[in-house]
Amino acid sequence: MLVTLEGLDGSGKTTVWNALGDAYPEAVRTREPTDSWYGEAVYRSIDEDAADPLAELFLYTADHADHLSRVVRPALDEGKLVISDRYSDSRYAYQGATLAGEVDDPMAYVQSIHEPFTRTPDLTFYLDLDPETAAERSGKTNKFEQATYLERVSENYERLIAAEPDRFVRVDATQSPEREADHHAEDDRRRAEIWTDPQHPGEDERRHEEYDRDQRQRVEHPAELRVEPKAEKPRQHGRKKRVADQYATEQRKPDNREHTLSTWR
Repeated sequence: MLVTLEGLDGSGKTTVWNALGDAYPEAVRTREPTDSWYGEAVYRSIDEDAADPLAELFLYTADHADHLSRVVRPALDEGKLVISDRYSDSRYAYQGATLAGEVDDPMAYVQSIHEPFTRTPDLTFYLDLDPETAAERSGKTNKFEQATYLERVSENYERLIAAEPDRFVRVDATQSPEREADHHAEDDRRRAEIWTDPQHPGEDERRHEEYDRDQRQRVEHPAELRVEPKAEKPRQHGRKKRVADQYATEQRKPDNREHTLSTWR
């Protein structure tokens, strides 16, 4: 299973990535840009304000290709959980913004380059933070950490989420890193808990559909991620008895979503 963390600079991805590593020490934790010589070339371009945007794109793409062949695919082939701090969506969002005015529909162009060889994540957590706060948190130390640029990046991320709502889980990145990490760990468990029960044919498919339906609601209503209160019992005064009966029936239903991260395939 491939889980990725995405968001603007300063949104807390690395903090959450480290926390998930503590929660799942058996997982393969990785990141982009990588620590390879390809990644080193990418970091050099980040510090170079005059770097050509197309040349920069292909540096990132080369690093991604190496990352896939050297780390991601081998780990997935062994059935391991892979957690990556940034992945291909960062390229689509960031280089899609950098290439504005250079090519038609920059984000689609970047995606078309990756499509033949990349591996789509199974689950992506998007740490949602406004561009102004992101720029302030990151320190505005390079060309990618400026509020006006991050505004365009944020718009690209929204396009990605709209295109694949089932894959993305939006997390409020204005909360503390600890709460972000707890939310990520819980959703990781919920996604990986889906198993096949040989005694109940079709159960696996049903649980997938149930989970994906819930995640679509989370993306469409991000405010619900901050607080998830238990259902309150409706007052019966002046209401039909069937409302209370329906509530009682729902409360008796077992919660099938609390399991452990035991399988990742």
